[in-house]
Amino acid sequence: YLDSNQSLVALADTPITAVTTVEGLRDFKLGAATATTSLSFIEGVIQPRAEISAPADNATLVQLLQNGQIDGLVADIGSAIYMRDVQLTGATLVGKFDAAQQIDHVGMVLQKDSPLTACVNEAMAVIHANGTVQAIYDQWLGGGEAILTFE
Repeated sequence: YLDSNQSLVALADTPITAVTTVEGLRDFKLGAATATTSLSFIEGVIQPRAEISAPADNATLVQLLQNGQIDGLVADIGSAIYMRDVQLTGATLVGKFDAAQQIDHVGMVLQKDSPLTACVNEAMAVIHANGTVQAIYDQWLGGGEAILTFE
């Protein structure tokens, strides 16, 4: 029902915050939680030369960044904004990755063959068409801030 770009969070004023390309990220130590699309993105798209940290959960991932054990973490943009604003001290959203490189599709879980599926699909189609979804994204996920898209 929604799409979410992968993005990179780092501590402010560290060398990785000056990087503007995927190629430029390859020499940094990156992390993402195990069994996530973010980890797949690091492995398949960024392809870093340094070892990838893949803790079991995002809480541990955030702690690795805060402690300086990794240079940056990759997460979907909604999670990245939350990590930056709530879980980390002195962090910045360095940038997001182009949707053509990989995008997370966000859905809803309904019981198989639920009679609500058609209603949810119709409602989502309406709010996509009338701009409500984009307005929600801009207000709550985009934060109104200009976010670098890595080349």
